[in-house]
Amino acid sequence: MAYSSFNLLKILDCKKSTPLTYLLHQTDYFLSSLLSSLHQTVDLRLVKTFQELFHCLLENRNSTKSLLLTELGTLLAGSTHGKAGVKRIGNLIRSKNWSTDLIADFFRNRSLDRIKMMEEKNIRPLLIWDGSVLEKHESTYLEGLSAVISSKAKRLTRIKPGYYNSPVKGFINVPGFKVEGVVLTALNERASLFEFNIYSRVGVFKEWLSNFIWNGFKTIRNQSKKAVLHVFDRGYANCTLLEFAQEFDQQFLVRWIGKRFLIDEKGKRLTYNITKAMKNKSFKFTYDKERNKYTRRLISWKKVQHPEMGDQMYTLIVVREYKRAGSPIYMLTNLDIDTKKTAWEMLFSYMKRWEVEEMFRCCKAEIGLQSIRVQGWGNRLKLFYIALLIYEFLMEIIQKRRHYVERLINIYTPIFGSKKSKSPFYRLRKAFSVILNQS
Repeated sequence: MAYSSFNLLKILDCKKSTPLTYLLHQTDYFLSSLLSSLHQTVDLRLVKTFQELFHCLLENRNSTKSLLLTELGTLLAGSTHGKAGVKRIGNLIRSKNWSTDLIADFFRNRSLDRIKMMEEKNIRPLLIWDGSVLEKHESTYLEGLSAVISSKAKRLTRIKPGYYNSPVKGFINVPGFKVEGVVLTALNERASLFEFNIYSRVGVFKEWLSNFIWNGFKTIRNQSKKAVLHVFDRGYANCTLLEFAQEFDQQFLVRWIGKRFLIDEKGKRLTYNITKAMKNKSFKFTYDKERNKYTRRLISWKKVQHPEMGDQMYTLIVVREYKRAGSPIYMLTNLDIDTKKTAWEMLFSYMKRWEVEEMFRCCKAEIGLQSIRVQGWGNRLKLFYIALLIYEFLMEIIQKRRHYVERLINIYTPIFGSKKSKSPFYRLRKAFSVILNQS
């Protein structure tokens, strides 16, 4: 059952504290500012539908059907009034009195407030940038569809022992949407959503990736006095990023490519050739999360220039694993690296990049962003952004109510064995779903 503002007040009048009342208290506090802004532009009935839809999305855990209007309508109005529930959701997302900018500003303002708090504590904020795709394999008529490289097809066609098939040459393209996500985090801090842009590669809704970087750098420059460190993967290692960072005076850290040219004291050379003779300046045992073990890493750095950026100086950081073959990690930054501590901080900042990958995984596997079937582009984006509120809400609960979360998931989602998750996102979502179903 979905809970509106009226039902919420009715339940909270109970003197007995229950997990349901706690959940409703937290959702009401989380959505209060957003609902107030929404009520300034739309009718109170749509505000009520918005709040009830949030609880329906929190309750529905079927990743293949979680954003279907028929499923949400049934949860919203009951099984006997499912069509009425679908109509209410349709009226909300088709309303022209509000847009996705309302929720996008909600994410951005919360992140900017966190940046100010981090700066007061002398913590370096990190904005992690990365891209992904939303695949719609069977869709052909949705607005804004374009060809995207299917990661699911790549995973399914991988050769497994005892099940040999002829390898597929090249990439497999399927209909879908491009996604550019940005999360705000810091060392020893949780991740929160800063931006989530969905765009197409062709047609009326075509957008360029460089536009998102331009707007993001511009927003940070206008709102934050101290520069935030932007962290990028190898897909962003180009001259455009360096130009934008120089124009908006932003600090960045990008994983560089060994076959790109840089300039050192010996002239213009490949990055790989520059790092051959670099001596290691420090070593440290670090935890490898992917392989679940500690590895000994060696680090070194030196000043370089880019052939197309004039006299602008950069620092090239090289990280190698002790007695392990393979290409090292090249990182380029416009920060001055003069101590070992700062160099290792750059490596640990880059390792935080996995948090944006975890965000994409949670949004696809748990929230079910790829299950949406709304025809119109604008209406679809509204439902996308409402669903993203679930991710932000759960991440905030995990960070601020850690002890309560551990008790809650042990009661409603017990597991066998001694394995403990550092960020129990999936179990918390399941626990809240059980609580709402039992009410």
